[in-house]
Amino acid sequence: MNKTALVIIFLMITVGFVNGQEKKTISNSKIGSTIILPDNALIRNTVSNKVNPLEKEIKIFTTIDGNCGQCAIELNSWKSFMEELKNSNIGFIYLIESSDKMRTFNTMNNEGINLDYPVFYDEGKKIYVKNNLSDSKHFNTFLLNSKNEIVLTGSPIVNEDIAMLYKQKIDSLNLSSKDYHIKVNQDATGTGVRISGNIIYMDEDKNVIDENKAKQMIASRDFYPSINTNSNVIILKKVK
Repeated sequence: MNKTALVIIFLMITVGFVNGQEKKTISNSKIGSTIILPDNALIRNTVSNKVNPLEKEIKIFTTIDGNCGQCAIELNSWKSFMEELKNSNIGFIYLIESSDKMRTFNTMNNEGINLDYPVFYDEGKKIYVKNNLSDSKHFNTFLLNSKNEIVLTGSPIVNEDIAMLYKQKIDSLNLSSKDYHIKVNQDATGTGVRISGNIIYMDEDKNVIDENKAKQMIASRDFYPSINTNSNVIILKKVK
């Protein structure tokens, strides 16, 4: 291999690394920023599901190119992710960008996607501009806390690792959004526990953990709380 070829390869690797670092910097710089959300007047897509995502404590915000059929089809993946979460405390903010007043998007939705969930029409890209969103859709997906601050960036539907991070952080946000008062006392025989309050912390082996230890484990970031909305038990799982 001649020197010219080696120089070209080196430059390609260097440029790729720099671009990757710049994208990572752009992504990380968003953490902590507050997203300006669309208001109720921009809700479109009349559906049987009467949920209002703006009223939810936790939100996932993403942009969809309504002029692009393939982009709209991505909503099928979002439907699957919504089903995985099965969490009524999460609102999905689907911001539709469209130059044809959503005609292409509505056709795609009616003919195959069948999203039974509200979407928001960002006419003139006003919300897009207000939030100084990136031209790359991969940097326009955020997990928001109750203050609409960005706590995670990246799309959970294109990367399994990001999807896992979203699930872990959602569990953590769910925990912090509630007031937990737990008292765990061993009974007289020492063979069981008596719970007062409405939440029980347990490890993955189903051993009950007292509140202070549970909080220490969560604070260490070596464990994350997994919450079943149909149960009063919180399982502390080891971060892998």
